[in-house]
Amino acid sequence: MMKLIFAGAAVAAIIAIPALAQHAGGQHPAGHGAMMGGIGGRGFTMLDADKDGRVSMAEASSRALAMFDRVDANRDGTITMEERGAARGMMRGQRQQRCGG
Repeated sequence: MMKLIFAGAAVAAIIAIPALAQHAGGQHPAGHGAMMGGIGGRGFTMLDADKDGRVSMAEASSRALAMFDRVDANRDGTITMEERGAARGMMRGQRQQRCGG
């Protein structure tokens, strides 16, 4: 049940983050306004597993549950602040490698 709740929250975050990241100038000051690609961009494309132009609850939940499982390092069905921090650090490092920085 907790995974389903997390999945719903993750889907809401995926949809809301680009809007929240907007700044008065149209972008977050650090330039991350388009990081998720917006719901019409890369974020949407990543969620649309069957490429039908729509994101079903199953597609969104699947992606959110996969992210939960990646962050839950000890596989106890919960995410601690330490696991969250470690996952963020790992993702930041991967992003820097991809971007060459």
